[in-house]
Amino acid sequence: MRINRMRTGIIVANKVDGKYYKVTNVSVQDGNQVGTAYKLCDNPDNPGTPFGCDEELGEDCVFITEKNALAFRLVSDPEPYPVPEGYGVSNGKIVKNGTPICEQGTIVVDSILATQPDHLILACNKTENGHVDVMSYQLSRDRFVELCKDFPVPKYVGNVADKAFLAYSEVLEKETETDGGKTTVREFQEAGLLTIKDGKVFDSRHFDEPVCVENIKVIACPDGYEVFVPSDEIRDADDLVEKRDVRKWYAVRSDEEFQMDGELQISWSHAEKDWVICNDKELLVLNKNFHVTSPEIAKLKGYNHLIDITKGEYRYTLTFSNDNYEFKTLVSKSTKDRGYIITVE
Repeated sequence: MRINRMRTGIIVANKVDGKYYKVTNVSVQDGNQVGTAYKLCDNPDNPGTPFGCDEELGEDCVFITEKNALAFRLVSDPEPYPVPEGYGVSNGKIVKNGTPICEQGTIVVDSILATQPDHLILACNKTENGHVDVMSYQLSRDRFVELCKDFPVPKYVGNVADKAFLAYSEVLEKETETDGGKTTVREFQEAGLLTIKDGKVFDSRHFDEPVCVENIKVIACPDGYEVFVPSDEIRDADDLVEKRDVRKWYAVRSDEEFQMDGELQISWSHAEKDWVICNDKELLVLNKNFHVTSPEIAKLKGYNHLIDITKGEYRYTLTFSNDNYEFKTLVSKSTKDRGYIITVE
């Protein structure tokens, strides 16, 4: 067992006497970890296996240190690992309180991108073109794992439960010759979203055009989460980019796209099991593809909870609630000669 896996609550097997021990305390002596472990009494209902609670601890005690940790094997680690705190980067090394925490060999750390229980997510080995290797470092096992090689530097954009999200978007400026001389164009390279879980890439999504990393929204819901990724530019057949007329959004998990400018109010409807997205003049119920446009939508500000949709003849009625259980109703009525009539009361 590595000494850095030592912590209170773990159960270890002693390779010398064949018995099981539970670590009840971890202290630091002369800068080194020392684990105090008590022998677990045998379980009479299943000989050869130990009890696991403190009431069945014997009096025999051993002290586990870096010098003798090899004589113990980790059997059970029931407690979840904490999210690392207080770590930084100095001169390419991971440090805590100014002191390097491990040997890194040829790995040069540029920055800590995100943290997860027992893991640091790192940007390493930065190249001349600004790319990095995305790696994870597991503190308990003193282990580096390469996640992405030669990659645009991603940015942490949020987390939900046990998942952290990193996004990247790379556009290069280039000079080209034209009849009027030289001009600068912007050329799309790549863009995407990484979902990191337990220090590994859990999922990835690539986009065919630049995205606005700084405006990505990660929102939890009862089914898990949704990630809303905006794009303000579109690329042509030559990979050159130009500005969009209206901002485009990707709803990654729903695999839906929509266009909407302005400051968005995004909420999950528990009643309709759907995302409700609006600004001051548009409202969209995402998966139902219900989309209306009207200045009346501004009256719904603060009424974030869609609690009912009723479909009648040539009309939809949507009821919204605020946090004080006050209601407003949007009615969308279809007419033959004047389109949709939208009212909010």
